[in-house]
Amino acid sequence: MSKVRDDIARAGGCIPLTQSSHNCSEEALQDVGVVLDTGRCEVDIEMRRCQLSDSRRNVEPQFPLRDRSRYVLGIVEAFDDNHLPYIAACEDLGVRYKTIDISGPDWIQVVRSCGCDAFLVWPSFKVSIWKRMFDERLKVMVEAMHKIIYPTYNEVWLNESKLRMSYWREANGIPHCRTHVFYSRDGALEFARGADL
Repeated sequence: MSKVRDDIARAGGCIPLTQSSHNCSEEALQDVGVVLDTGRCEVDIEMRRCQLSDSRRNVEPQFPLRDRSRYVLGIVEAFDDNHLPYIAACEDLGVRYKTIDISGPDWIQVVRSCGCDAFLVWPSFKVSIWKRMFDERLKVMVEAMHKIIYPTYNEVWLNESKLRMSYWREANGIPHCRTHVFYSRDGALEFARGADL
């Protein structure tokens, strides 16, 4: 194991995490290969998935490039693991981060006390209640708590909503497929009678 760690340190690569609540064994960490010309690590895919899916870590990952970043990013956890690519990118680039769960009843305190300078979000949208929760809580984070999020709240609000995107495109004069939305049965039936099929 020391040979691998020496090679990684010399190459400027990353050192894998050793803390995990999943069945990732210490022996699996020895299967790290180093690509010296790029300074990146190639990690067994199953081990990498195991590391990334452990989103409830209570320690920051330890790797040699960590001190290059003076900021700490909060990665907002998503129900369907949309946040995992952000974790991988931060680890690959040596950016300090913490995963933040804003789905609980104490989410405001979690955001206040996390010590993060900005937040990366990729909200879950497959279930409408998840999308609604993220829309509501991210709005409070940005407007009431003055937190920085990426993508911006307006971009998140438009994401995965055909209706909102349609309204926004029409309001901004951007060509798009016509979308007809009705909030009354009579209006919908009248439109259906005259629509060309």
